Amino acid sequence: MIAAGYAGGSLPRSDILDKEITVFGKKINFTWVPELLFAIPFGFCVPWYASIFAIAWSYLWMQSATAPALHWGKGWYNAKRTSTLKPFIDLVNKYTLKADPSTAAYCRLYMGIKWLLICLPCGIYAPVGALVAVLAYEGGARFEWPHGVTEALTGFGAAVAIILAVS
Repeated sequence: MIAAGYAGGSLPRSDILDKEITVFGKKINFTWVPELLFAIPFGFCVPWYASIFAIAWSYLWMQSATAPALHWGKGWYNAKRTSTLKPFIDLVNKYTLKADPSTAAYCRLYMGIKWLLICLPCGIYAPVGALVAVLAYEGGARFEWPHGVTEALTGFGAAVAIILAVS
């Protein structure tokens, strides 16, 4: 749950991950570390020979950008923001909800699919992680709690899916 909060940049001192340092003459930052740490437990949900693939799968979907859904229908939707996942979500939306991307319904669909993909290594328990993520973001939008709470709750949902998958 802590890694989820740092991955979302919402916990105290997570800004230090944005600072660039020079390693072997190259400038790098460490914003990718929390998401990688968050992805590692997904490797325990699959047979050992598929664990690297499961970690990479979850990590890459975490990197697919959350920005198109973060507004949660609050009126600050930016049509110019895009992500690798948005074209797929737009296609699913076209044939299901037909919701405008500026609405909360679109955001629910976006986050549900994103977290379903992240938690997919958990097998039949992946929807648990996706449902908790959608409820966490919904709660964050309705009750206006700090974003760190939302991120921690999404991490909790993923943790429950992982525990169910490995037990």
